[in-house]
Amino acid sequence: MNFKITRMKNVNWGNSIVKAVFDLEILPCGIVIKDCMLKHGKYGFFVSSPNKKLKEPFKGQNGEMREYLDIVWIPKQVRDMLNKIAGDTYDEVGDYPEFQKAPEQKAPVSDNSTTTWDDIDGVPS
Repeated sequence: MNFKITRMKNVNWGNSIVKAVFDLEILPCGIVIKDCMLKHGKYGFFVSSPNKKLKEPFKGQNGEMREYLDIVWIPKQVRDMLNKIAGDTYDEVGDYPEFQKAPEQKAPVSDNSTTTWDDIDGVPS
């Protein structure tokens, strides 16, 4: 299994340990997990999967109160690989030329109007 970061954007959320959000493509199948987070903690960078805030917190297995629940569960071995990939990709300044959007391509439409590929795809970037 291989992974490719397809988008990364630095964030400044005050005192948060979150340094960047990114999208991760699982190769070769093309599944994309959006809004993963790169965090910086006591032991360095680590990846957090997308999560959602719960209506009511609950007590986790370790006894801590949990307000958020991971949407995607990532096994430790895979998470270790992702920690390295995302940590190596991260740029403190936020300069990511490899993720710049390519020039807009026009797709021909039968009624002589012009539509972008994004319009056809329907997926916001």
